[in-house]
Amino acid sequence: MMTCDEPVPENSRADLPTTQPSPPQPISEPLAELAQEAGAEPTRRKRGRPRKNESTAPPKCVLPDALELWGGESPHATPPSRLSVFKIEGNEKLFVPFTTHLAPVELHYLDGPTFRGFTRCATAGCILCLIGKRADPRHLLPVFDPLAKRVAVLPVPPAQRPGSLAPLLLPLLRRVQAGELFIVGVARKSDFSYAVRTLPLPDDADVGAALIPEFAAELEAGRVDLTASYPVMTAADVFSVPELAAEAALRGIRT
Repeated sequence: MMTCDEPVPENSRADLPTTQPSPPQPISEPLAELAQEAGAEPTRRKRGRPRKNESTAPPKCVLPDALELWGGESPHATPPSRLSVFKIEGNEKLFVPFTTHLAPVELHYLDGPTFRGFTRCATAGCILCLIGKRADPRHLLPVFDPLAKRVAVLPVPPAQRPGSLAPLLLPLLRRVQAGELFIVGVARKSDFSYAVRTLPLPDDADVGAALIPEFAAELEAGRVDLTASYPVMTAADVFSVPELAAEAALRGIRT
């Protein structure tokens, strides 16, 4: 039997139970607050669910904002002052003529898979002219659309052959110059000639009495650009259309 004064043999020490030091316990919330006031560094709380009184800030939205995305300038954006185009089709459409003033313009018609429609000729240095796109003259006549209740521009080919739109409108515009007000019905036939007739004004028809005088005054003052109804394609716009860029490349025209 060994007493406390006797040394323990080396081969017997492994059999003795060893006491491991206990890990430090986290400081409770009240004690942590006291320790913080005393300048001590409290043990940090483990991550987990927030306390009842803790407020978690919502994550910041990373989606684009529509006002910023759509509100910026675009090369194809419609200016606020641009008038809509009064398109004549096979079905009869109605309009009210109110002026004899018009604006001449040169238009390109593009019929490609990416871009289809009319665009205004850029005149000097026009890339569309350089790649062989024909520019056709049009006379833009402002008219009142009684169904849409707005002023639009009517593109009139200047051709004077029988059945063309210009010679059919000419006697009607003389009546407009004399102060007469009436409705015009116009349709395009299958042979690309036009049918034009006049209709009397119904008593309750809205023919732009509140809109036309103000617009006519702006037009007379030169503050309305009728040609702006059609966009102009810059060189960058042309080269952004694949089929037009390919045509330009074949002709040796580069950006």
